[in-house]
Amino acid sequence: LEPLGPGGLAAVRVFGGGALWLLGKLAVPERAGGLPATADRMTLVRVVDPGTGETIDQAIVRVLPGGLGAELTLHGGVRSVQRVLAACQSLGARRLDAGVAADREELWRQSLLIARAEGIPNPALWADVELALPRARTRAAANWIVGQFGAGLAARLEAMCEDASRNDKSDAEQLGELLAEYPARRRAIDGVRVAIVGPANAGKSTLFNALAGTEAAIVSEQPGTTRDYVWRWAGLDGLPAELIDTAGVRAAGGELESQAATLAEPVVRSADVRLIVLDRTCRPGDRDVAVLTRLASLGPAIVVVNKSDQARAWNATELRLAERVIDVSAATGAGVADLVRAVHELLRVPSFQPAAPGLFAARQAELLESAVRERGGARVAALRRVLEG
Repeated sequence: LEPLGPGGLAAVRVFGGGALWLLGKLAVPERAGGLPATADRMTLVRVVDPGTGETIDQAIVRVLPGGLGAELTLHGGVRSVQRVLAACQSLGARRLDAGVAADREELWRQSLLIARAEGIPNPALWADVELALPRARTRAAANWIVGQFGAGLAARLEAMCEDASRNDKSDAEQLGELLAEYPARRRAIDGVRVAIVGPANAGKSTLFNALAGTEAAIVSEQPGTTRDYVWRWAGLDGLPAELIDTAGVRAAGGELESQAATLAEPVVRSADVRLIVLDRTCRPGDRDVAVLTRLASLGPAIVVVNKSDQARAWNATELRLAERVIDVSAATGAGVADLVRAVHELLRVPSFQPAAPGLFAARQAELLESAVRERGGARVAALRRVLEG
């Protein structure tokens, strides 16, 4: 149900007709009364290794409605969850991987059946939400996905379904807007790659730490501290971003610097946006400028003029590396919020307000593409499939 990682709680779902038999092998009730037989009861149990009888963890057990299976809510330690999964597999269960297309379809089907059995409205959209949530790398993205089940996408489509005689053209335009925004929505959920490049000692690692909110990169006054590249996931005002701190551009550097720059170039090339960090107190040399010009030409870029808390020795706009030029002090944090806004604007990141309707699953996009081509009742039927399956 969730990505494997540290957390307060972890849910493991056992689906299928043999789930209760498997549960009987794994779960020992902490109190008299036995395991729950219906979906309206939850029971505290010890989860044990079926081979040794050793206790792995405590868990809350819930039987799924309609006898579809059971859920174990564990404490969330990675090792405990791994052991519980291994115990389930030793008893014949097959672990589903959301990264595999066939398994992902099966997970969606299971969520749909459970939602229908529990009487959840718009069960297909609920299944979309449950499958998409593990992809969300920031709280803002997760809240937006959940919001689509209520006031977001659900409300927009339900309004269109209420009256088949509505203005078909108006509805088609709204659907077209949702479809046009879909690629940006997917990118905003899955995350973007932000490469930080620039001359040695311009403050790239300090900016990396300021954006990441932690000292993940070594910061030093000595040029060339970052020999390879450092990466970390961070939330840029809700936007999941893989920040990459690259080795400093040193066109006249030694063999080690040259190898580091060569290693980082494919990463810079694959980035969604490049932050070209320059030092306002020291103009880069002409050979370094030539390298930076080539890197900036690889795609969307923003020039970040660092050390705004110090006296300006030259004007970075004269280099014309990118249209966007932002002054910051990575050391004090001044201007960093402006830089984050500039990244959002450059990538046209959609709003993460929970009530802002949007698509977040390929299934939804496919059905809306067919709905745009239909009219009246046929369009309503396609929209109902998005909501209800």
